[in-house]
Amino acid sequence: MRSQRQRGVAVIEFALVLPLLLAIAVGIVYYGYVFVLKAATESAAQNGAQEAVALSPLSTDYDRNRVMRRAEDVALASLDWLPAGVRMASSVAQASQCDASGMFGVRVQINLADEDGRVLPQLEFGGFKIPPRPPVIESYACASL
Repeated sequence: MRSQRQRGVAVIEFALVLPLLLAIAVGIVYYGYVFVLKAATESAAQNGAQEAVALSPLSTDYDRNRVMRRAEDVALASLDWLPAGVRMASSVAQASQCDASGMFGVRVQINLADEDGRVLPQLEFGGFKIPPRPPVIESYACASL
């Protein structure tokens, strides 16, 4: 009789602890993916800035717009390994934070605020969105020309 009660208690304890354990596991995976996306944007911005400064401004055919297009192409190519939904939500632009003379900057941004949930899906319960997520992941890289 006592072992049946203990099994019943164990089942109740398991039922109480299981949702918490599942929430922790899902959170680890979810925010681990956010961390991977942040690392990808940092790498893409750095690759784009490195490509921009690889072209010499002293050359006769130097064109800042061409340099920016090349930097954008390299930065976006750095994100090719990500799923298509993430690449569609990505954008690359010249970073305005790098306006000092001789500085060139690249900003890579992934928009997570899409309603489709292509990048990071969310569940909605009574007006609350679970798990919370940042609206944008962005990184900047500046390099001296």
